[in-house]
Amino acid sequence: MSRFGATAAAVEHGEQSWRTGRQQSALADLETMTTTTPAQARQQHGKNAPAVMAYLRAQPDVLFASGASPLMFARRQLARSFLLYRDGDAGAAYQAAVTAYLEGFELVESGLHTVASELRVSMYPLMSCVSRSKAYTACSTRQASNCERRT
Repeated sequence: MSRFGATAAAVEHGEQSWRTGRQQSALADLETMTTTTPAQARQQHGKNAPAVMAYLRAQPDVLFASGASPLMFARRQLARSFLLYRDGDAGAAYQAAVTAYLEGFELVESGLHTVASELRVSMYPLMSCVSRSKAYTACSTRQASNCERRT
C-alpha cells in the first residue's frame, strides 16, 4: 500500500479517527483496504472513512497489529455480507457470510455454546438468510433484532 493520493493532513485525520475507535471494525481487514475505493468507503462508512483508509494505506502494519477476535472478524464479514447483498451481489454476499463463519465464528463456536448458547443458535438463521435469497429488508430486520438482543 502507499501514501500516494493522500495528503499528510488526511493521513493524520485518519490516524486520529482510527485511534478513537471510529471506523475500526468497518475498515480493519486487508481485503476491504485493497478492494474499496475512497469514494465507496465514504458512501458505505461515512465521511471519515477515506481519511482512515489513507492512514491505513500509509501504515498497513496497523491492520496486522489489532489482533481482532474471531467474533469481531465474523461481525465485520457479516456486515460486509449484508452490504453486498443490499447492493445486489448475492454471490459475493454469500461468500462473505461463509467466510464469516469459517474464519471467525467457527473458531469460537464450541466455547460460545457454553457462555452464550442463544447467540450461537441465532447465528445460523442469520447467516443462511442470504443463501436463501430472502429480501434484503427481511435479512436486515433479522440482523437488527439479533444485535439488539445482545446489546
